Amino acid sequence: MVIGGGSQASAALGSLGTTTTLLHGNAGGAPWFRAIGGGLSTVSLPLVADHVKIIGNKAAHGGTIAGGDDYNNASCLSGIIITDKPVVTMSPRPVIAAPHDIVHLRGIAAGVPPLTYQWRIGGTAIPGATTNSYTIPNIASGGDYDMVVTNLYGSATSSVSRVSLDKIDIKYDGTNAIVSWKYRDPTLVLLGSSDPTLPLASWTTVAADGDSPVTAPVTTDVQYYIYSHTGPNEFNSNPYDQ
Repeated sequence: MVIGGGSQASAALGSLGTTTTLLHGNAGGAPWFRAIGGGLSTVSLPLVADHVKIIGNKAAHGGTIAGGDDYNNASCLSGIIITDKPVVTMSPRPVIAAPHDIVHLRGIAAGVPPLTYQWRIGGTAIPGATTNSYTIPNIASGGDYDMVVTNLYGSATSSVSRVSLDKIDIKYDGTNAIVSWKYRDPTLVLLGSSDPTLPLASWTTVAADGDSPVTAPVTTDVQYYIYSHTGPNEFNSNPYDQ
């Protein structure tokens, strides 16, 4: 629960753990308030007088007091905001990676603790993925990932992070193969081989600068593969981590 209150230029912000009194007034006079506003969610327990007390006595300050301060012309505003169900404040973003890369997914949530987390792929819970981050090592396939945050009052689900494994698109014009992919990285190497059963080390390097598309004078019996020659790249789905 967050409380804000103040008199004229003063204000306070904090968390409510026990009975709290909102006290308003200026130096030299008894407390009072001009206005108060706020709201409750529909799933919280009732807010009763024992939980929040607002003390004010504006009527006693209807005139001018010593020093020239007129409380009747002053202003005071308080607000009460109560949160209970979790809120996902930042969802993981979509990621496009090459085979064998490392993808880090992370979400940010707020709510009444304790919060529990569960990552899912395609709506199915991932065993052991129970923190606000999840790492996909040596990625071999894509999927739709999201994060479910739960506490005593309910749950919230992040937006889906679509993790895509970059695919090679090949078009032939009779003499050449035009090979293209989405992911741009100067460390990527394009290999080609007419015998895909051979180890990658024996494939022929077609391009070594990650520039897409690549035109190669070969026929349809050649297959292609892209990989990072500097080792796997790492991707963060949360913009705060990038």
